[in-house]
Amino acid sequence: MTMSTSIEDIIKDIVEDVVENIQDVIEEELLPAIEDAVGDIAEQVQDALEEAGICFAAGSMIATPDGEVAVETLSIGDRVMTASGEQVAVKWIGHQTFRPVASGSEKLRPVRISAGALEPGKPNRDLVLTASHGVIIDGLVINAGALVNHGTIDYVSWNELPDTVTYYHIETENHEVILANGTEAETYVDYIERKAFDNYAEYVALYGNETRIVEMPRHRISARRLLPLALRLRLGIDMDSVPEIAKTA
Repeated sequence: MTMSTSIEDIIKDIVEDVVENIQDVIEEELLPAIEDAVGDIAEQVQDALEEAGICFAAGSMIATPDGEVAVETLSIGDRVMTASGEQVAVKWIGHQTFRPVASGSEKLRPVRISAGALEPGKPNRDLVLTASHGVIIDGLVINAGALVNHGTIDYVSWNELPDTVTYYHIETENHEVILANGTEAETYVDYIERKAFDNYAEYVALYGNETRIVEMPRHRISARRLLPLALRLRLGIDMDSVPEIAKTA
């Protein structure tokens, strides 16, 4: 009986030592490694989103109660028209300036939606915006990069881009649908942090802590493969021939 008890105690001690060693490895090595990996992934995702931006190119004409005005001329307090005909105040205009060629990033190539590409009169003139900026089609928020068909909707070529490119985003109190070149497009929503904008200090000076904007209750499509078949056919999007380089949201 004594011998049996001693063996059991020895086995118990060995098991306890093994479990303790495993716990030490998990706590000291495995968990920190997982946290670092998750942090790196999150940082890479955020960097990619911030690099891509979600903005209108200068010259985009925004509907206001007094007619269309260039996005870069809007000021805080100005009123813009929503797609439903309401007037909402501009809370802030964020802007980002890039050197696209120097960066070598395809994400910095804006998308041009040619006049009438979505339907007759939409847009009413060519609309240029970043690939991750959402336009509203058939009730869906669709990132512009997912609509590229290398024809009426295409990336702006490197040769057409100046040395520096400035993009503008309109923030209102809520995530709204406004009209840019006659086309429904989204206002700012904070899955891109405001600190990504060059004039972030202005926002902090005006409002202090950042406020969260809840995304409108519409399904967002950020990848071409998720587009409804009917829409792909309507816009002439060939899944086999169009490389997808702008899946940023």
